[in-house]
Order: sequence, then structure tokens, then C-alpha cells
Amino acid sequence: MAVQVATLLLSDKTMTEEERVYKIEQCAQIVYQILVRCRHKGAIEAAGDAMGLLCRRLFTSREEAIRAIPGKLLMNFLERLENLKLGASITRRSAGLAFLVGKIVSSQPEKSSSVRFHNHIERLCKCILNILSFFSRTRYFSLLLEGSSAWLNVRLR
Repeated sequence: MAVQVATLLLSDKTMTEEERVYKIEQCAQIVYQILVRCRHKGAIEAAGDAMGLLCRRLFTSREEAIRAIPGKLLMNFLERLENLKLGASITRRSAGLAFLVGKIVSSQPEKSSSVRFHNHIERLCKCILNILSFFSRTRYFSLLLEGSSAWLNVRLR
């Protein structure tokens, strides 16, 4: 529903650009919050598809402020990921986060070369390296390695 409303707002010329951008951002936030908070597999998959559709439509807009909305969503996610106190979960229960990042990144047109968007991707890679670095200094990492090697031994037999 949020994607349908956002799509209608894209072509609505009765509002000012600022009003339309604000309302479209609100629609995108609805889908974003579902992906960040929800744990139901069907809801996550539907919201992921909705995010992909919404981002594709936003990226094709003629207005820079509207094309920047997916980047803002990705930036919000990265801020949560960098500051674990804000509640970004990196456990198996965070399945919506993979959909969020994957759909935003895959929705960007190939011809687009947004420097800002590439900076977000570099930032995401740095977050991943920081998380791996953190876990490599803890007992959890060694347990993860032990579990992975045991699983590989079973799979290879």
C-alpha cells in the first residue's frame, strides 16, 4: 500500500516538491520499518519486494531529491549498523536487513554512477570488516569457526 501511495505521489503536481518528497519518504519509512522490525518471513519477503519496486521508481525520477531517498534509507541503516546501541541486530533474526540492502543496491540503474551511493557501499563494507574484527577477538568467533568446520566436515562426507 505504501508503494502505491508513493507511486501516486510521484506524479502528483498539486503539491510542492518539498511536500511530495516528505510524503514519499514517509511511505518509504513504512517499508523500511517493516524490514527492520518484523520477523515474519512472508511479511519480510513482501516488504523486500515492495522496497525493490519503490527504489526502482524513485531512482527513475527526474527530481534529485526523490532519487536521493533510497540513499537516505541505506544511510539510516548504516548508521544503525555502525552504532550497535541503536539496535541494529546482526543475528539470524535480522533477515529483513539483507532484503533492505539487497533491494536498494540492486534497484539502482546500471548507468547511474552516483558517488554518494558508492560511498554508502564502501561504508557498508567497512562495517562488515569492523564486525568481523570485533568477533575475531571474542570467544564467539572461535565457536563460530568450530561450528562451521564441523558442519563442513559433515557436508563433505
